[in-house]
Amino acid sequence: MRGMTDRHASSDHAVDRPAFQAVVLAARTVLSEAEQERLRCLAAGPLDWNEVVWLTGYHQVTPLVLRNLERYVRAAVPGRHLRVLQAETRRIGVQGQFLLQELGRLMQRFEAAGLPMLVLKGPVIAQVAYGHLGLRAFKDMDILVRPADYPAVRALLEREEYVPFPQVAERARWQQWLHRWYVRQVPFMRGVKTFYVDLHLAPLPALYYFPLDVETLMERGSSESIGRFAVPVPKLEDHLLILCYHGEKNRWERLKYVCDLAELLRRHEDRIDWDEIETVTRRIQGRRIVGMALWLARELMDAPVPPALLAPVRTSQAVRDLGSELVRRLAEQRDTGLLPFSERVALHWHLQDSILNKLRYAFFSMVRTMS
Repeated sequence: MRGMTDRHASSDHAVDRPAFQAVVLAARTVLSEAEQERLRCLAAGPLDWNEVVWLTGYHQVTPLVLRNLERYVRAAVPGRHLRVLQAETRRIGVQGQFLLQELGRLMQRFEAAGLPMLVLKGPVIAQVAYGHLGLRAFKDMDILVRPADYPAVRALLEREEYVPFPQVAERARWQQWLHRWYVRQVPFMRGVKTFYVDLHLAPLPALYYFPLDVETLMERGSSESIGRFAVPVPKLEDHLLILCYHGEKNRWERLKYVCDLAELLRRHEDRIDWDEIETVTRRIQGRRIVGMALWLARELMDAPVPPALLAPVRTSQAVRDLGSELVRRLAEQRDTGLLPFSERVALHWHLQDSILNKLRYAFFSMVRTMS
């Protein structure tokens, strides 16, 4: 693994990957004049536009990239590649509106049944972080409910013609219980590849140890206007932490996880209570996970981050090496594929703050083999 000695060192991993550099530059809502000029230089070539399109789709940042390519370098983009990006952006926009309408319908059913809920990620992040539903792709609805409400929520969803995924429903009852206890979410679907609901009984699976409980998140939650709906959402600081942990859960294998966090930081820089973030992060023993997330957002997307919160990355050689390797893999994803199992274990292990958290990770890793 490679180390990092200064802010821009990790960007050196992508020097020979101009397509990745172009995607990273274009995958943001605002470009500085220097970034616009850098994008123009990259677009002037030589640039592998097939790789640009592939990376844009894989990293799920097509609407952002298309918008900036059209704004600043449209004439340099081959027509057939531009049409591919435009078609995918239209599809994402239609799908987002389609899912939002269904989410609004379900929210009405939950409210009528007296079942509290929070909506995570997806349309919430599209609106709160990007300012527009069409700038972020999502294909399911992530709904957080109290564990005690699961039987009632499941009955409600089934009345609305949702059914659990077959790989869950076909298990023995004890395996279903173990799956819920460990994974803490149950996927439901309605129709044939039409609507998907990820029903969360906790913000993350037990393996990734996010100790802010559902009751606390609901008490601190607020409402966000998305289209014509008032959507119940986590508090800004809580959602920021959830994004940090969600990225770690997914091993930062797609650029969209970094973009979500970076745009949330950029859009709400003056609203975020950083003292609260630091206090909560210390209390839940998540300084390395949050530090790595913020470091990636700053390193790749120039997101505004208080230097103090980057200390866990700066002070640990192992964590610095992990961060540099994550950036390298993002740039070379087309060649390297997903992170091997041994490296996934190393990533999660090294990002735990304490021996207790490392032992929790080891325990739930063993439980996973049973579920």
